[in-house]
Amino acid sequence: MALKARIVGLPNVGKSTLFNCLSSAKAQAANFPFCTIDAQMEQITVPDERLNKLAELVHPGRIVPATCDIVDIAGLVAKGDKLEGFTIAGADHKFHWADAKIVGNCVEVSCKDVPRPLAVRYAWAHNPLGNLYNGAGLPASPFRTDCWQGVTINNTTRY
Repeated sequence: MALKARIVGLPNVGKSTLFNCLSSAKAQAANFPFCTIDAQMEQITVPDERLNKLAELVHPGRIVPATCDIVDIAGLVAKGDKLEGFTIAGADHKFHWADAKIVGNCVEVSCKDVPRPLAVRYAWAHNPLGNLYNGAGLPASPFRTDCWQGVTINNTTRY
């Protein structure tokens, strides 16, 4: 019986890179969240130098190393009727709620009020709404593509 392992984790932390290092597969690994759409599975041989030493002692008919099935879990799903939690902004830096949909391995966002978007944010709020999940059921973490200063940059709090 082979050992089985699944590689799960937050978006954009190197799951596919680890999968590629462990296996001979060439799963897509890119520097943006959710680039892997289909789960990848590979059976790898577990190297063990002790097998050769045992074979020298016992002279078996064949050597069968241990194997491990590894799975790079992927895929994007929206839990609910509609993908929520995305905002976009143009040159004016004003964010508007965006329509979002999963297309292939990307999330496409648009808003009629922002004809030329420059930045996207997902679940970026004190009490964020978001229903984007990966194929393993893990939620997408909040992210932003801009580095603009926020509205509270010069505010101070007194207690």
